[in-house]
Amino acid sequence: MRTITLAEWQLEGTEKFGKDMMKWMFECPVCGNVQCPEDFRKFKNYGAKPSDAYFNCIGRFAGCNNVPGKKTQPCDYSLGGLIQLVKTTVIDEKNQEHCVFEFASSNDK
Repeated sequence: MRTITLAEWQLEGTEKFGKDMMKWMFECPVCGNVQCPEDFRKFKNYGAKPSDAYFNCIGRFAGCNNVPGKKTQPCDYSLGGLIQLVKTTVIDEKNQEHCVFEFASSNDK
């Protein structure tokens, strides 16, 4: 596991995807779904917010078809749940820790 500052995380995201954070791509560690903050806007009425893109799989809001033993996309995984599949923790300016999904390897969905 790695721990980085918010500034380091923002620099990494900007280098990979540009300055518009709404277009940064994150990958769910369970199902591999690739999503960006902008994707979550359409699920605002279900409680989704753009920051969910690096913490929750969009299936929590869009619906998912979890089948035991099968990998389906999107799923309903959350870093706030019982099973923590965290590889990166970001430390903000108030010294608080935030678990985040990994950046996707490309812009492809």
